[in-house]
Amino acid sequence: MVNSAEFPFNAETPGNVPLESSSLVNVLAQVRFPVQSVFVSDQDKIARGIAAALAAEYPLFEEGNEFAMTITPEGGVQQAPTAVRLWRLASADGSWRVSFSQSFLSVETTAYMRRSDFTARLADAWEVFVAHVHPAFVVRLGTRYINRLDKPEHLAQLRDFVRPEVFGALGTSNEYADLMSGVSEAAYRHADGSTVHARWGLLSEGTTFDPTVPPATTPSWVLDCDASRTWAPNEQGPQDLLAQADGLALHAYEFFRWAMTPQYLSAFGGEV
Repeated sequence: MVNSAEFPFNAETPGNVPLESSSLVNVLAQVRFPVQSVFVSDQDKIARGIAAALAAEYPLFEEGNEFAMTITPEGGVQQAPTAVRLWRLASADGSWRVSFSQSFLSVETTAYMRRSDFTARLADAWEVFVAHVHPAFVVRLGTRYINRLDKPEHLAQLRDFVRPEVFGALGTSNEYADLMSGVSEAAYRHADGSTVHARWGLLSEGTTFDPTVPPATTPSWVLDCDASRTWAPNEQGPQDLLAQADGLALHAYEFFRWAMTPQYLSAFGGEV
């Protein structure tokens, strides 16, 4: 089924179109909660327990500190370490990671296949974390999908790959001046209280939307979809987050399917 809706979100959910190759460079889901006092007693013991329980899927262990990000007057991003400790677990090939601290847990991958597998990984990691930390409630849940096109042949077909509304000002280059970069964004709120924040556009070489995603060495076109939901204290318990995460991931996919054309899906091996 091809999504040809005029608007990115409508009553009809777009059917899944598996792709043989993918422009996804990073997929992330994160659960945030108030700082847990249990970490004060013995952070190392708790971190070791979580790492041991997830060792079959994530045998690699790393410890560090969270970073604070600051936007400079020039529009750049500077990172500085904080005193908050952070633990990272990774699969043997490094394509999957689980990170956690006293106030969040995240699952991240560069080898995304399908929504059900990703949300199941999040559910498994969250179940282990809850068993060790017992957070009383959750304040935010988010999923983020970052697509990037950086091959010259794909950038040359960009007008065919994305809808005219998304292509926007990227067609304004001419013999007098080449467009080096151009970024657009849109934010939506759904009836259930969830939001979708989408950013897309052309980036010059060496630049990125997010410092956690290495920049391309060539010009690139990026579509970054961040779907999230926030709750007041004590409004959302730690249970039943799987359905919430799947719904947020679906919202991000709905925007992606609206933005990208059937020509894009065919070029990456999808049957449309």
